Amino acid sequence: MTSTRGGNVLFHNRGDGTFEDVTAKAGVTHVGHSQTPVFFDYDNDGYLDLFVTNTARWTTDVFDFTGGNYEGKASLGDLMTSPVEYNILYHNNGNGTFTDVTASSGLRGRGWAGDVAIFDYNDDGFLDVFVPSMFGRGQLYRNNGHGTFTDVTAETLGKTPHGAIGAKVFDYDGDGRLDLFVVDMHSDMWMGLDKSHASLDTAKQAEHRRFLSPSGPTVNESEPGFIQKQRQAFAMEGKNYDELLFGNALYHNLGGGKFEETDIEAGLETFWPWGIATGDYDNDGHEDVFITSGMGYPFYYWPNQLMMNNGNGTFRERGAALGIEPPVGGVNQEKNIGGKPAARSSRSAVVADFVGDGRLDIVTNNFNDRPYFFTNQFPKKNYVEFRLTGTTSNRDAIGAVIRLWAGKTVMVREVNPAGGYLAQSSRTAHFGLGDHNSVDSVIIRWPRGLMQTVKSPPINALHHIKEPAQ
Repeated sequence: MTSTRGGNVLFHNRGDGTFEDVTAKAGVTHVGHSQTPVFFDYDNDGYLDLFVTNTARWTTDVFDFTGGNYEGKASLGDLMTSPVEYNILYHNNGNGTFTDVTASSGLRGRGWAGDVAIFDYNDDGFLDVFVPSMFGRGQLYRNNGHGTFTDVTAETLGKTPHGAIGAKVFDYDGDGRLDLFVVDMHSDMWMGLDKSHASLDTAKQAEHRRFLSPSGPTVNESEPGFIQKQRQAFAMEGKNYDELLFGNALYHNLGGGKFEETDIEAGLETFWPWGIATGDYDNDGHEDVFITSGMGYPFYYWPNQLMMNNGNGTFRERGAALGIEPPVGGVNQEKNIGGKPAARSSRSAVVADFVGDGRLDIVTNNFNDRPYFFTNQFPKKNYVEFRLTGTTSNRDAIGAVIRLWAGKTVMVREVNPAGGYLAQSSRTAHFGLGDHNSVDSVIIRWPRGLMQTVKSPPINALHHIKEPAQ
């Protein structure tokens, strides 16, 4: 697990219900402002390597003994100019130890990294890495296949969000290719919205003020003088304005290692987003998106977003209609802070079929508050699930890609490591089948390249599949 200045910790599962701290023994000791740890096999040797994202020195040296934490910087400006910290890539030596190969790999990054998305964007058999930035441009690193990575962001993605938090890979338009969704929270902090705990209706009205774009709740770059002002400010920080987007980004995979940005067209621009949890919640055959949202105290309440897939490459927000909003217990926490209401807000979320009924449930992690557990109450529809175990590939099958054919419909899922922001959803691949009563075939591309075909697997069941010996 990672921490802020508390030291990261690796616990070894002894297999008897107990764990052992093996951080020092394994060679992964680090104290900093760490965020997402992700295990994936970057060199296809069958062992899971470890990548840790780090942000910046955004805390002071003042320690709050009551809360057990270091205090943060006093203002957003002070926080943004904090000295950056860099990512770490540990190579798994195959004997319970790791070697820091950050310098030779090219994955040091640019600082302010909170999340990571792992996927083979160019289908060359090696897992690539996308790292969003909380303050600055994101980075897509192509895996060169010999232990090194190259930043190919400009020629592959183009502009990336300036204030990104979460990133998630999924097929939003059902074309059988994995797309990349990135949510941008920090750009929304430019809006000048008040801290006076206005009602939600008042807050929503603020979306129409002149700082926001007519196309959605994002920065309005047509505001007179806006671009010139921001270009100058970014130049002073060593950033290039022309590399940046302000708001969420949805990168549609065109195949052949090419992408186009389609967030506004898809209807996925949202306000104050943090984490992403994807899944086919209504089992109609199209993956939906749950976005944790809000700032909490001292800001007003902002709702989580449940973006339901319309099946045509667009989404519609349905949180209130489907029981996500408002939260049980109200929009404010039970106790005030400084004598004022403390608005609830969510930070991250995971998805799994917790009760084994073929429907995906959602659990959120909330800021200074209890979690939410949303049980799926959609009408039951056909589905099929797969749990993979690697043999020559890594045992968890991280990076495996499953494509399913039902009639003329193709669906794709990747066995993901951590992703979406401080979250690890189930490794079970879930497919909603909608009106399909059978599956024609499933093709699994295992991490080390083996292709396996499964003909006509029974539906409404969980299938455990082991990688064949090569």
